[in-house]
Amino acid sequence: MSIKTTRETYAADLGGGIAVAFLPATFRGAVSITRSLRIRYLWIGSLCIIQFDEADWAEKVGQMSMIYSSVYLKVAATAASDSLRGIFSVRDAWGSDWKAPVYRTPWNRA
Repeated sequence: MSIKTTRETYAADLGGGIAVAFLPATFRGAVSITRSLRIRYLWIGSLCIIQFDEADWAEKVGQMSMIYSSVYLKVAATAASDSLRGIFSVRDAWGSDWKAPVYRTPWNRA
């Protein structure tokens, strides 16, 4: 089941919140990460932007640059095909072609 904020659910969600237990696995994983890092706020687009509401979408899109450029951490569930799959996945770290990114700074050219 996909969960999202609509005009119909907005008032109820705002007043009582959304119980973490009712969130899809990917959202629960994001909540777990932010809680473990003691981050106070979490932005999930389908919950923070009222879906199918052009006025709210236009307002939030105008804020996205500020929102994403000032965050402490961005979490992406790149292995999940949808919000039900979860944020964590099992992979063969030794058998894959994946390589850890290397970031070089002017003072660290090793």
